[in-house]
Amino acid sequence: MNHTGDSIDNLDHKHFEKVMELANRIEYYKHVGPSMSEASWNKLEEEYNWLNTLVQCMVSDDKYPIHPKSMKKMNQMYKKYEYGNKVSKLKQTADEMLEAIKNIKH
Repeated sequence: MNHTGDSIDNLDHKHFEKVMELANRIEYYKHVGPSMSEASWNKLEEEYNWLNTLVQCMVSDDKYPIHPKSMKKMNQMYKKYEYGNKVSKLKQTADEMLEAIKNIKH
C-alpha cells in the first residue's frame, strides 16, 4: 500500500508494470538461478534493494521521473536476470542426458 492507503496494484506510473516484472524476475532468479558466489549474491541483493527504492519513489509519486541512467540499469538487469530460456535449456539438457542414460542401459 502507498501512503494514501491505496493498493499499489492500481498505480498509474507508466513504468510500474515493467518494474514489478523485473522485481518478480529477480525474486524468481534468487530461487532457481544458477549457484553463485557470495559477491554475486550480494550484488543481486544490492540491485534488488535499489529496485525496491525505485518502487517506493514510484508509489509516492505516480509521475516520478525515472532518470535515463536508471532506465538503462533496469534494462541491463532485465537481461541479466533472464531465467526463462536458461531454465528451459537446462531442462532440455537434463532430458537429453536422461534419454542417453536410458539408451546406454538398453
